[in-house]
Amino acid sequence: LVFLLGQLDREGVTRPAADYLQQRLEAENLTHSDIIQEDFIDTYSNLVLKSLALLRRVVADCEGREKERRCPRFVLKTDDDIYINLSVLWREARRSEERYLLLGALICRSKPTRDKSSKWFVPGNEYASTTYPPFLSGTAYLMSRDTVRELHKVTKYVTTFPLEDVFVTGIL
Repeated sequence: LVFLLGQLDREGVTRPAADYLQQRLEAENLTHSDIIQEDFIDTYSNLVLKSLALLRRVVADCEGREKERRCPRFVLKTDDDIYINLSVLWREARRSEERYLLLGALICRSKPTRDKSSKWFVPGNEYASTTYPPFLSGTAYLMSRDTVRELHKVTKYVTTFPLEDVFVTGIL
């Protein structure tokens, strides 16, 4: 279990408070060794950067280590406010014979939001189609190791898109 974080958004936070929070984060990591902190501001609009960092880190950590514990068979990307029924998740993962497993809540025929006041706004020049490809809800999705590898492989050929779940589980 690891927590993937970006850098603290220091806007509106005093320097002493920001420094204190960073020190607490580092102390937590010294105790549990379960935090990965990447070099981007951790905001909703940068969620796609966090997901790309996840793919990149798993691939890098697994390089030549498929049989070691450090390289997981499955990767669960989940929001920190989501409850996961681990026994159901494990049962479904073990039941699957799919080499390229991508498991989660499927969303089909979703339309881009063109309302500029919405946090999910996507202008037509950024995504011209009237519907997104089928994708999994970003609240939680499970990926096999091979799926992570393949998704990571194609990231270099595709321009990033602001909606993380649409991008990673639909577009990629």
